[in-house]
Amino acid sequence: MRKTICLEKYNLHLYYMDFTKKYVFFSFTGQTGFEADVDLGEAMERVPNVAIDVVQAKIVSGTAYEGLTLKMGGQAINYFGNDLKGTALALLDLGPSSNGGAGAEENYILGRGEAPVLTIGNTRRITIKLEDTSDQEAIDLSTITGGAFIFRLTYPKQPDSITASYAMEIQRGL
Repeated sequence: MRKTICLEKYNLHLYYMDFTKKYVFFSFTGQTGFEADVDLGEAMERVPNVAIDVVQAKIVSGTAYEGLTLKMGGQAINYFGNDLKGTALALLDLGPSSNGGAGAEENYILGRGEAPVLTIGNTRRITIKLEDTSDQEAIDLSTITGGAFIFRLTYPKQPDSITASYAMEIQRGL
């Protein structure tokens, strides 16, 4: 919902919005092993579930892959995958090479179309991994030389019946 107030004298436009979205930046710099924990920050005092999607993504690797799949550990409420190995958040396609020529690092960017919007119950952190799309094998994150993701978290509107103090108790898990 958006309300616009125009103050003609100053030609100003003020917007009223429900702040139910949060963006989380995650960098692959220094990651090792096959999984990485992503801290989603504070839960914004909301009920304990959140929709998550990837709005921007770039991975740089010295190893060439047909494409990459970003997966999250656990099962999203509105997702099913026939591999039964977590929840696919995004597909990354081979992008333009950053250095060009032999031995160049390969860039992977968010594929065309929209990444799925998935509903998860854990609002504090997720575990992610990258898989080679050709064989669905997990990739050692130490082979990733750079890159980052921006996740969008969308929280449900807090019902009026939940008071601020009760919402705090829900977030703390009491």
